[in-house]
Amino acid sequence: MKNQITKLLLLSLSLITITACNNSENITLQENQQESINTELETVNQPQKIVALTSLTADIIYQLNPEKLVGIPGSSLTRNDPRFADYPTVSEGNTPPDLEKIVALEPDLVIGAEGFSDQTLAKLEEVGIKTISTNVDSLESLTTLTQNIASIMGENAQPLLQNYQRWIPPQINADTSALVLVSRQPILAPNKNSWAGDLLNQFQFNNVVADLQGSSQFGGYVTLSPEKILATNPDIIILVDPGQQGIEEQMKAESFWGDLRAVKEDKVYVFDYYGLVNPGNTVKVEETVNKLSALMEE
Repeated sequence: MKNQITKLLLLSLSLITITACNNSENITLQENQQESINTELETVNQPQKIVALTSLTADIIYQLNPEKLVGIPGSSLTRNDPRFADYPTVSEGNTPPDLEKIVALEPDLVIGAEGFSDQTLAKLEEVGIKTISTNVDSLESLTTLTQNIASIMGENAQPLLQNYQRWIPPQINADTSALVLVSRQPILAPNKNSWAGDLLNQFQFNNVVADLQGSSQFGGYVTLSPEKILATNPDIIILVDPGQQGIEEQMKAESFWGDLRAVKEDKVYVFDYYGLVNPGNTVKVEETVNKLSALMEE
């Protein structure tokens, strides 16, 4: 209890001064990082109490060992998942995680997402709680992340990794040009440096904007004009459902919509945001790869 009070006092003091979002002591698991355990994490090897700040890491940790998970994000995915009904949440929706709730759980490791959890992880490092910052933008990086978390926890990752391997069909003969549209204002599409772009590549779809680089603030995405979309004229179009007003109705209102080959041939498909843009969890990814597999058979 004394240790917890000390951490809360330090946390309160640290909140007065806003520090840089990135902390040099945070360990970032990058896409091509092969080391299973960073030496800075040796003191928390096989942690017993882990807080996950993303639904994906909560899912991975739960499947590795649910008893070591002590806190989860309050996202729509975790709220609707009966596995997480009895776990305390440390955030709600898009709001920042509650630092005092996290410290009160007395975790020996907190896992967040690069670019979204930077400030939270930095504050936790200031009060002596070890953290990991993750970046998942490909199946390879998901595999590496799972291997690293399992190694740190002292658990067996093979069942999860074997499931990942089953996601991609052994034989793919796709020769179809595809365009994924994530939003309407601005019109955003994923290039090859994104989770969605990597999935298209895994299924050998010809992503018509794979090699384009843009000025979008969202890494791995390019902003498109109607003229550019008409020029690409893909065989299929995948629209990402934002979960609110349907993007399909929005796009149909655009003047160029009816001139596209995919529209004329009724090859426009709506996918969930989770699984295609944001991995979300392994269930959502599996749903997405199954839908991509079905598109190959049409």
